[in-house]
Amino acid sequence: MDWQRHARRLAAATVRPESRWFTPLATTPRHVFVPRWWTRRVPAGWELCDGPADPDAWMQAAYADRTLVTRIGPAHAPRARPARWIPGGQRGRSMPPL
Repeated sequence: MDWQRHARRLAAATVRPESRWFTPLATTPRHVFVPRWWTRRVPAGWELCDGPADPDAWMQAAYADRTLVTRIGPAHAPRARPARWIPGGQRGRSMPPL
């Protein structure tokens, strides 16, 4: 898995090269912090996504400039059952909104 390419692309798209944040953003393996997350599927609700089961989707999600939902109510993505769907709203995130 070439996560470094994704990390460099994200850094180049979001911060200036002279920023003190550029190197940490370009060299941190973000995907290891979010192996599973919830994706909104309208109108069905939230679908559990499993990174190791779909490496391409994992890289796209982990290195995108957007928030990943990691908790819906009491259902934490890392502990949720595979192929799980949940109706409802957003409760937790892998990072705060900007």
